Amino acid sequence: MRWFEDRSASPGLGGEGKPALGGGATRDGAPSFDLGGTDCSDGLARCVDGRVEVSVAGHVPYPCTAAREHPGSCECAWSPAATCEAGCVKDGIEVVASAEVARVQLCAPPAGSPALRTPTPAELGDVSICADDGVSCASGVVRACTARGQPTRLLGACAHGCATGIAAEPGDLLTSDGAAAILCLRAHAERR
Repeated sequence: MRWFEDRSASPGLGGEGKPALGGGATRDGAPSFDLGGTDCSDGLARCVDGRVEVSVAGHVPYPCTAAREHPGSCECAWSPAATCEAGCVKDGIEVVASAEVARVQLCAPPAGSPALRTPTPAELGDVSICADDGVSCASGVVRACTARGQPTRLLGACAHGCATGIAAEPGDLLTSDGAAAILCLRAHAERR
C-alpha cells in the first residue's frame, strides 16, 4: 500500500509530458495508478424491456463527476445484443453468459414452445441434501439450494434439457414467475 501511496502523492504529468494514468504522477514523474472506483467486467448479460444487453469492461472512477455533463457515465456500460420477439423471461436478472447464449436464454420462448414442462412424479419425489447453496440444472431439472445441509427445492423441469454456458445468483432465480426457465434449453437452440 505504501508503494502506491508514494507513487500517487503528487498530481501532474507522466513521463515525456503525457498525462499520467489516473490523473496523477509519482514523485519521480512515472504514471500513478487510480485504485478508486468501480471496475466493470464483461461476461454479464441481462434482459430489460425486451432487449438483451451485455456488459462492457471498463472503469468508473470514484468520485465520478461526469454525471452532470453526461448522464449515465458514472455507471458500468451495457451494449445491446438482441431484441426479444416475445419479451424477456424476467426483466433485469443479471447472469453470467456470453452474448450468444444470452440472446437465446434471456428471451422468453415463443408461444407454443415452452421451456418448462410439468415435473414427473419421480422428479417431484426426488429430494437430496444441498452440498452448497445455489441454483443448478441437471438431468433436465432446475433445483435450488438455499443453504448447505438443507433439502433441495424443485423450481422446474426443462422441456428440452438444461442449457449450458449460463449461471445466475440464487436469489435471482428463486421466484415463481418462470425465471428458472433461463437455465432450460430452448427448442430451437443447438444441443451440445
